[in-house]
Amino acid sequence: MDTKLNTIEILKDFHKVTGARISLHDLDYNEIASYPENLSDFCSKVQRTIQSKNRCIDADLKAFETVQKTGEAYSYKCHCGLIEIVAPIYNYGILSGYVIMGQI
Repeated sequence: MDTKLNTIEILKDFHKVTGARISLHDLDYNEIASYPENLSDFCSKVQRTIQSKNRCIDADLKAFETVQKTGEAYSYKCHCGLIEIVAPIYNYGILSGYVIMGQI
């Protein structure tokens, strides 16, 4: 089984237990894997306007930057009041990416 399939299975298991979406991101904040693949219906509806979508993107960028500076997980409320958590992923002590969990 290839690594991407193993990763997706782990993300699916997390989602089954928590009900939350989870996604993995590279050091440039690009999403590389997620489950479920699409945003929730609520978030999809909220992001229909460019202004609202930009508020979501800005909040995520701020969270990534906070995690990069502190080296610790960061939880926050989005502009709609939902909780999201961004955590660093380390490989042998080197920051290798991020995981986002939410929306809760």
